Amino acid sequence: MHKRNILFGGTFLVMACLALSVIAKPGTSSIVDKPVRDLHGGNHVGEVMQLEVDVAFTDSYGDTMTDEYGTFYHVWGNVYYEDKVYTPEYWGVFPLYFFDTTVGIEVNVKNLGPRKKANLRVRTEAYCLNTDGTSGVELTPKQEHDVSLERGESASLDCSFMAEFVEGADSGLDRLVVKILHPNSGGGPGNSDPALIMMKEAIFCPPENEGEILEILEQILAE
Repeated sequence: MHKRNILFGGTFLVMACLALSVIAKPGTSSIVDKPVRDLHGGNHVGEVMQLEVDVAFTDSYGDTMTDEYGTFYHVWGNVYYEDKVYTPEYWGVFPLYFFDTTVGIEVNVKNLGPRKKANLRVRTEAYCLNTDGTSGVELTPKQEHDVSLERGESASLDCSFMAEFVEGADSGLDRLVVKILHPNSGGGPGNSDPALIMMKEAIFCPPENEGEILEILEQILAE
């Protein structure tokens, strides 16, 4: 179990060692909700402007906030603190899920034109996110969806998956990588993914097993 503080009704109940100045920061932080961002990649630069891609998370259990002070899990009206600090590009507010539950994901793709038809492959990959910004263990096998979009047409793809616990997985943030590709294969030295058009990264978070948190709350309420 990871070392953390637990806030319940605004009062520390376990391991009350966080400084008062730190407690005040989450409510006044300049951190913004930014679960999705662009990643560099792909050699089809001109086509990036012809597509609109977004990622939406659904049916989350709460929110996770990260900043220079650590990671704060907001769930069921309570806040769980973990002394885990990510690099600044991963400070923000992200949807919270538990292991052994479904992470609801919708990937929306639109053909903006001028191309009359866009034949695309949408690939999603999910990994644990290390505090230095690198990818940890893979959380689920890759998914692929092929779509054909007329100019101005859009498609909404269900890319949800069950966040089963895998060996090496940890609490904290996780990374969803969405790759938009041409539906062809190939590749070689220096260009392992020639079909890649663009990539998006979306961050979410299964903090710990739901049963473990429920057990903690039961112990607290029994005291």
